[in-house]
Amino acid sequence: MEEAHYGRGRRTERPLGETIDYEALGRRVKYYRQKAGLTQAEFAEKLGISVQYTSAIENGKKQASLACLVDAANVLNVSMDALLADSVPAVEYSGDPELQKLFSDCDPAERDFLLSVMKAAKEAVKAGMR
Repeated sequence: MEEAHYGRGRRTERPLGETIDYEALGRRVKYYRQKAGLTQAEFAEKLGISVQYTSAIENGKKQASLACLVDAANVLNVSMDALLADSVPAVEYSGDPELQKLFSDCDPAERDFLLSVMKAAKEAVKAGMR
């Protein structure tokens, strides 16, 4: 599972005909659903779909419509980019190569954890400089 790259840079081109990775999309939907503290039943109810269909989306067995994905992003309070991270052209990171390497293979949970550690470290450094 991979999030979009961060920082400014140029967009990379995707080969023509490359399709959405519905298994990866489903894993991200599941990750954000669980992060939101919702069961499949609660999530399905909010979307107006069945639990079976929710499970099929999360397992990459069914292809959710654009309308369903927009509703899911709104229910989960995430951007469409967060759900479609590897299905949209990536922006090459043009900042520190070590940070690029660090984040390049992170799933959303790892990314969130690393960002929280980095923020806490930054705050500690700034507090120590006062």
